[in-house]
Amino acid sequence: MWNILILFMLFLRPYSQPPSFCLFLGKGAIRIFGLITKIPSNILFPIVAITCIMGVYGINSSYLDLRLVLLFGVVGYILRKLNYPLAPLLIGFILEPLGEMAIRQSLTISNGSWEIFVTRPISILFLILTVISGFLLSYVRKKTKIA
Repeated sequence: MWNILILFMLFLRPYSQPPSFCLFLGKGAIRIFGLITKIPSNILFPIVAITCIMGVYGINSSYLDLRLVLLFGVVGYILRKLNYPLAPLLIGFILEPLGEMAIRQSLTISNGSWEIFVTRPISILFLILTVISGFLLSYVRKKTKIA
């Protein structure tokens, strides 16, 4: 993926280049981007934050977008301090539009009836598994707090 991005940045068409060139460029990019992990976090985090703020303002030139970035940054900081896992939240933000679109399509097919989610055996199975996993998760958390 990085080699395609780098080729676009160099104004080259990636699929017109021979695969060996892409592989060579990708291996070089891995070495360069691997050096980012050696930068101390107290230097890297402000650089990332400033880059995000510049990028958000550069897209729409809107102060509302800047406020939203700062708001979500503060929310993320608070969640991190309260030891909430941020990965499930991020996955939820990424997958939510796909899930919403699928629910809308299902409701359109069924003429607005929610019964479509409980009439098929596979949908009932997934609903049961969701409920069971929720109960198991809460049970395990309670058991670890007691111990």
